[in-house]
Amino acid sequence: MGFLIDTAEKVGDLLDAVDGLTLTLDVSIMFFCGMTTEEIASFAPRTRHVQSRPGSRDKVQVRLKNNKTDFGPILDSLHEACYRGWIATEFVWMERWGCDQVYVTEESRQLLSLLKGDFRPSAI
Repeated sequence: MGFLIDTAEKVGDLLDAVDGLTLTLDVSIMFFCGMTTEEIASFAPRTRHVQSRPGSRDKVQVRLKNNKTDFGPILDSLHEACYRGWIATEFVWMERWGCDQVYVTEESRQLLSLLKGDFRPSAI
């Protein structure tokens, strides 16, 4: 796909190099690039915004029933880091990367329900 910061090591190096830098935690892109759930979760203290959608190692976006990303540890880490920002459900409809295989309105509704069930009610 061609991401500039495509490994957990590169993300960590960038965060270490720039004091006060925060990031958009794009869970599906990070997972697609090969980062582990634990690596993604480790960035919670430096997270400014979260984008979430079901994904897998070979597709940026999949239907929730085909999801391979474990949101639980990521949401737990965000809670522990006292994250109070938005958690966006991010679906796109386009032919590129097979993203047109998802009914985005229904999948967004289902993902929101999942995230609310996993995340602490006081934080949403």
